[in-house]
Amino acid sequence: MKIRLLGSLVLVFALIAQYGSAASQTPGIAVDRTVEVEGRPGGVDFAMRIQSGHLTGEANEYVYGYGRTISQLIWETDSLYMAGVGATLKLGRWVSLQGDVWSKITDGEGTMNDYDWLYSTGAWSHWSQHDDTDVTKGTIVDLSGAVFPLQMLEKYHLSLSGLLGFRMENYEWEARGGTYVYSSNGGFRDLSGDFTEGELGITYEQLFYYPYLGLDVAFLLGRFEGGMRLIGSPAVFGEAKDQHHLRDLETHADLEWGRMYAVSLSVAYHFCDYVGLSTSLSYTEYDTITANSTYTWTNSDGSKTTRTYDDGEGASLQTAMASLAVTIGF
Repeated sequence: MKIRLLGSLVLVFALIAQYGSAASQTPGIAVDRTVEVEGRPGGVDFAMRIQSGHLTGEANEYVYGYGRTISQLIWETDSLYMAGVGATLKLGRWVSLQGDVWSKITDGEGTMNDYDWLYSTGAWSHWSQHDDTDVTKGTIVDLSGAVFPLQMLEKYHLSLSGLLGFRMENYEWEARGGTYVYSSNGGFRDLSGDFTEGELGITYEQLFYYPYLGLDVAFLLGRFEGGMRLIGSPAVFGEAKDQHHLRDLETHADLEWGRMYAVSLSVAYHFCDYVGLSTSLSYTEYDTITANSTYTWTNSDGSKTTRTYDDGEGASLQTAMASLAVTIGF
């Protein structure tokens, strides 16, 4: 997994560097290495961002068997506060590099609902709800390069950039306590009760990483700047881990060749040549990735029993984040 992640990152920046070198050496292409950034007031070669954001979302964990879904755990992220730093380095008029790193400030708040279908009737047979759910991990890393092949739009104060990047997202949830409605042998939804308050029941973690392609559009009006960023990838990799603490059971799935897309809208105001304030809204969606699932049980004597189920697990994720950033140029 680590080798594949590192390989994707190296490939992205090797392609960006190759493009930038070719642009600077191609006859007829004049690369401007002054501090003037096209279409932006008093633009600079290097800028840093200090960011804060509020993230919500939903992760779905699926268990498959007998040709159907037999369990679904819905992990809601109701509120997660994030802090981030970022930087943009412009290499002449044609290529720029950008990086942003986000991390949770404190544990987030969430809810988990767990549904089981033990019968083929289509109606759930078991359900539990866990309002005491914390988001214990939250990290986003986004590295990209932008190229500017369309200079014809410059006189309209509109810039159009192609994007090549690498992105990683990682989240973890912990569900405690809760209530349940179960079905007994021969019965249907005839058992109900409460789990011990505060007792850790299930921990679930998702990790996604991938290269991506995208498009960035920016429009300038005086000192105001509007933008839209659209990215997508057919090569999402990652991991999904589940630990049922009350059953001494862990599951693990290597996620491969999933799909994602993300869109963001932003508005910025440049107070002067070196200071700006921006706000943005972003939405990211990962389609369900089906993968082999490895189950590991811890026995009473401490030994472990492992079994793998082909196409036994699925994972998906949708997030939305509103953010505010202060930009300082140098």
